[in-house]
Amino acid sequence: MQVTDGTKLQHNLYYQIVKPFLKNCPRFCGLYNYSLIFSIFVPEIHMKRYIPFIILLLVSVNVFATADTVKIPIHRIINHDKINAEQKLLDKADGKIDGIIKATHQEDINLAITDAMLRQVNEMQDSVETNYKIKGQQQKVLYLNYIEQLVRSFREKTKQKLLDPAYAPLLVTTFYNVMLATADSTSMAPIINEAPYDVAKIVTEIFIENKGYKESKAILFHKFSFLFPEKIISNIEPFVNEPFADSLLVVGCKANPTSVYNFAQATNTATGMLIHQSKNTMVQKVVELSKTKNALFIFLF
Repeated sequence: MQVTDGTKLQHNLYYQIVKPFLKNCPRFCGLYNYSLIFSIFVPEIHMKRYIPFIILLLVSVNVFATADTVKIPIHRIINHDKINAEQKLLDKADGKIDGIIKATHQEDINLAITDAMLRQVNEMQDSVETNYKIKGQQQKVLYLNYIEQLVRSFREKTKQKLLDPAYAPLLVTTFYNVMLATADSTSMAPIINEAPYDVAKIVTEIFIENKGYKESKAILFHKFSFLFPEKIISNIEPFVNEPFADSLLVVGCKANPTSVYNFAQATNTATGMLIHQSKNTMVQKVVELSKTKNALFIFLF
């Protein structure tokens, strides 16, 4: 069989969206021939034409199926509504509300984003209600607020071009794993360590009550330092007592010696004291220069 672009798109859509959806939805548990049904009703030649309809149908059916199995207590409906409102704003960002998040110019990526931010977020909302480890009104509201923050952060950061929207599936997966870890009272640090910086930053900033928050912040700064070594010195103050502070100070000095020079003059600050306590030869030379008037004019590196 010749593999065409239409066949690839049909295959990707089926495995990314349709199959996981149908397998996880009790209403369709008897449709073991859904791959055949899907290929019959959506022939490859018409795949792109049917994509918006398929996404809208799956998301809509999932909402109705969920309503049959998860009952939302009346005093938490407002919290679910807030999440739904954020999803609606995200959907509306491309100019219209149609059940499809068009955050990029690539349909397959938009499908994955839509699935993550609509279907998977809906499932997480329901999991908060059914997870016996998340107990009582206060805790369940807290976790629903986490989900609301997730959707809002994704919407705002993609709008500001601070986050690649293609990260949506990984962001939701990382968030969900940290949510489960928090419910289990375990550290999120190993999960944060595996995530790329932009994803790790959003999730860490949401789960400030996780027992691994402090360690995760340190991990996050390591990721930040790798991406922006020239900004290490101006952001290192919260971590001056960490074992890695001296080594990152050296990296920051190599990338931006002027920053070390400026902070070395502020001897009463935590960063200034860290610089003056350094045993590194290069840092010590910058410290000596900082004591010389107009030394910036004779910087030789």
